[in-house]
Amino acid sequence: MSTDNPQFTTTGRYTLRMQAIPEASRVDEDSAGQSSYEESDSMKEIDFQSEKASTHMGDLSYFEDPNWDDDADDIEDDSPYPEVRSAVANTDDPLMPVATVRAWVIGVIWAILIPGLNQFFIFRYPSLSVTSIVAQLISYPVGRAAAAYIPRNWTLFGFELNPGPFSIKEHVLITVMASVGATSAYAVDIVVVQRVYYHQVWNFSYQWLLVMSTQLIGFSIGGICRRILVDPPSMIWPANLVICALFNTLHSEHYTGVGERGGMTRERYFWCAFLCAFAWCTCPFCLSNYQLT
Repeated sequence: MSTDNPQFTTTGRYTLRMQAIPEASRVDEDSAGQSSYEESDSMKEIDFQSEKASTHMGDLSYFEDPNWDDDADDIEDDSPYPEVRSAVANTDDPLMPVATVRAWVIGVIWAILIPGLNQFFIFRYPSLSVTSIVAQLISYPVGRAAAAYIPRNWTLFGFELNPGPFSIKEHVLITVMASVGATSAYAVDIVVVQRVYYHQVWNFSYQWLLVMSTQLIGFSIGGICRRILVDPPSMIWPANLVICALFNTLHSEHYTGVGERGGMTRERYFWCAFLCAFAWCTCPFCLSNYQLT
């Protein structure tokens, strides 16, 4: 159905307005036979309006991250940041063992040993601090040795003591258990100040409940803020990328990075850096002692 005006066409409930396309340009031919291009006024107006629109949209872009990968839309289930993609894998093996007996035994030992050492040395000078990197490095050969020498048919309450090769998930679980309590609890300072400056000696139950309550409050706040501090892709946390890269280095001996471009493997690079750091920290100490003697 149409009206008398050819610019309007009605279809059902909707009315479509049909406008003629403006003349975009006019081509003239000069005396030399060459064509010249001249934009019409309507085309200039359209270009001016589009330029204003792009400028307006530019004002609305409130944040521009220079590290954002524009091609990240083509990557499914992966981070838009290349630094994260190179350190954290986007694949998962659901059949890989995680909460094994050996992982819990090694993790509990580190969870007791590292906080005890740090708490013991925090009141002494020079202070000694044991980080979770120590547990991450030492747990790897310990886990490999447990997988190699514990018989496969041994069980404990129905759980296998040696379910197979030492997996990266077991290694991550051990490192998390070691790093959660690696630092000294701030509530210990309250107990120390009460005893030294106020001569208030409380029993063990008070001290334990004070430390546990403050620590659990901190973990609870961390869980509440997860949607803000962990889930968004912009929350990179660079310190954790180093730990993830070390996991991939230890458990993927032939992995050289995104695309496997060849060259030195991460494992070889790690051992070279480890030997150089060991020599850098050890040789000056030995030379200084030799000069003193």
